[in-house]
Amino acid sequence: MGHQWMVQPMLPIQTMTAQDMESQTMLSQRPWMISQTQTFENSDLAKEPFSKVQTSSRRKEREPKNWEFLMRLLVNPLANPKIIRWEDKDQATFRLIHPEVITQLWNARSTKTNVTYKNFARGLRYHYTTGALVAVCERQLVYGCGPKALEFLDKLGD
Repeated sequence: MGHQWMVQPMLPIQTMTAQDMESQTMLSQRPWMISQTQTFENSDLAKEPFSKVQTSSRRKEREPKNWEFLMRLLVNPLANPKIIRWEDKDQATFRLIHPEVITQLWNARSTKTNVTYKNFARGLRYHYTTGALVAVCERQLVYGCGPKALEFLDKLGD
């Protein structure tokens, strides 16, 4: 006996924007979302860590550096401990729980070329020489706060 095929009437296709499709993908694939309708990219978390930084030399504002961005995430209860957390607060070491989400948040600040996590981490390693971060040996995704970062955290009020 042959198969009987039932033809269903075609329903009109709903047009979706790229943002709708991205939101739908975010809802289905990312467990670290704030809620079912709000992702980190659409939340205040994506905007607050990018507030301008005052400079002392020229009294101008500048964009935050990547280590300053991480310090702001550490003091933000929406991000800590969901995507970044203190590993040992007494020794000022922290772990990136979801580095790909942190990189996406970092990329959300501008329309420039998107940075991969590898490039973001390379930028963090550069700050070992500036005194902002300290290397933590034999620990993946774990960084230590240097004197600059500790001073910055004090200014943030943590």
